[in-house]
Amino acid sequence: MIFPAYDTPIGAVFYPSNPTGRHIFPRRYWGGAFVTMHGSWHQPPVPPRVTFVPMRGDTPQKPADWSNPNTQWTEFVGSFQSATGDRIGRPTGVAVGPQGDLFVADDEADAIYRIRATR
Repeated sequence: MIFPAYDTPIGAVFYPSNPTGRHIFPRRYWGGAFVTMHGSWHQPPVPPRVTFVPMRGDTPQKPADWSNPNTQWTEFVGSFQSATGDRIGRPTGVAVGPQGDLFVADDEADAIYRIRATR
């Protein structure tokens, strides 16, 4: 996987290929990778976020495109930084819970977020 410069990947987890539990994510997330991006203060600032990379086994579904590093992934959770550059969070760790929910640690807000799929 490739990410833009200064995104600063800091944590990652693979979502189970055959998840079980009350809060499993839709099938498009099964077997994919969630990656926490700590962001950067370089100019222009790179906002913190959680990204998702669809995988085919141990390889990203889309090949690397060195002229556009955004092709392999999508933003899953954002808005950790305002338009003026103020940060309200910086995701670090990420884990999948036993019921299929996603847990994201935030070292700016000193919080852990639980993300659940709704049906």
